[in-house]
Amino acid sequence: MQDSINFLFSDIKDFRQPWKVLHKLCDILFIALCTLISNGKDFEDMESLGKECFEWLLQFIELPNGIPSHDTFNSKKNFRRSK
Repeated sequence: MQDSINFLFSDIKDFRQPWKVLHKLCDILFIALCTLISNGKDFEDMESLGKECFEWLLQFIELPNGIPSHDTFNSKKNFRRSK
C-alpha cells in the first residue's frame, strides 16, 4: 500500500532542504488528504487526525518521526510551486 501512496504523490516535487526534513512529504500529503475527506477544516485538524488515527495511518504510511505538527502542515516551504 505504501508504494501506491508514494506513486499517488510522486509527481509533486519536494522543495524542502533535505537536512531539515523530519517527515516524508507523501506522509504529510496523505494525512492532509485524509483530513479533508473527513471534513477537517485546518492544520490543527490535520495534526489531530494524525494523532487520533496513528495506528490506522501506519497501515498506509511510515511516519518514522511520528505525526507532523500543525506548524509543519502549515509551512509554505513544503508546497512551493515549481517554475
